[in-house]
Amino acid sequence: MARPKQSDSNEPKILLVEGDNDARVIATLCKQSKLPKGFEIKIPESFKKNSIEASFEDLESAPKTRGVEILLEELESMPKTPDLKTLGVVVDADIDVSARWQSVKGRLTKVGYTNLPEDIPREGLIHEYIASSSDKFLAPRIGVWIMPDNQGMGMLEDFAKQMIPEDDYLLPKAEQILTEIEQDGLNKYTSAHRPKALIHTWLAWQRKPGMPMGQSITAGVLMHDSAIAASFVQWLIQLFELTVSEAIVQE
Repeated sequence: MARPKQSDSNEPKILLVEGDNDARVIATLCKQSKLPKGFEIKIPESFKKNSIEASFEDLESAPKTRGVEILLEELESMPKTPDLKTLGVVVDADIDVSARWQSVKGRLTKVGYTNLPEDIPREGLIHEYIASSSDKFLAPRIGVWIMPDNQGMGMLEDFAKQMIPEDDYLLPKAEQILTEIEQDGLNKYTSAHRPKALIHTWLAWQRKPGMPMGQSITAGVLMHDSAIAASFVQWLIQLFELTVSEAIVQE
């Protein structure tokens, strides 16, 4: 893969995410991966008022969001933002990655993106807008990543689970505990939220119990150089055309 080129810092580049947990995890992952400033992380409900600049340092002001539907609504309007050069979108697959991609694809098609693939690529989507003579302005380069890995069902917490070291001995125990309480009907969480229960159970058993996922990346409890994290970072590098160390760029 060719080394990414430096982008014009005056051209807005935005990564749109569902909520504050996504923002914190992604920002921390970028900081630990030593990515340069090159884009902003934004959350739909406060698009005009609050942003988390991709210096990946101060995330305390990250606001709450109502979820994926708001993100999709924002996705439909943001390509019309003047001077926006690049727009990335990170959204959970939840129970069906194909259905989620079709929802995203439908929104993009509605605002003029064409030749989108039938399925989202394994490495994440990066797609250039094809302008027509009637366009008043050029829509941004678009990128889509469906958590956890563009292939299967799941969410941010499944992405974090794949950042757990392969030789970890507590994860099987956490899986076992959750299975036991589910079999006994003691769980209060729904099956859809099992990944959240699992990762936070596992985090509760670390040397510093109960660290948020973002802090766990900083502490090295979750591995920023795991395979899934490396794939996500490479998508960011390519999408936002970041100039990075050769040690980070995969050949």
